[in-house]
Amino acid sequence: MKTWPWQRLKRLILVILTALTLLLVLHSGRRVLPPYVAGLAAAYVLVPVVNHIALGVIAVSRALRFPPLGRMARSLAVVLTYLLVAGMIAGVIAV
Repeated sequence: MKTWPWQRLKRLILVILTALTLLLVLHSGRRVLPPYVAGLAAAYVLVPVVNHIALGVIAVSRALRFPPLGRMARSLAVVLTYLLVAGMIAGVIAV
C-alpha cells in the first residue's frame, strides 16, 4: 500500500478539522440561526424584484426627463418592495 504524501495528508486533516468546527458552530448556534437563514432567503428572493423595479423607475425618470427620480431609483424600489411584501403579508393574514 502506497503512503500519501505529507501535503495531501495535511490538507485532509485541515478539511476534516474545518468541517468538524463548522458543525460544532452550527450545532451550538442552532437556536439563533433560523432568523438569519430566513433573512438570507428573503434577500435572495427579493433582490431581483428590487432590481426590476429600480430599472422601471429609471425608465420612467428618463421618459419624464426628471433626473432626480433616477438617482433615487434604488431607494424607491426598496420602499415599494417593502410595501408590496407588507401588503401580501397583510392579505394572507386577513384571509
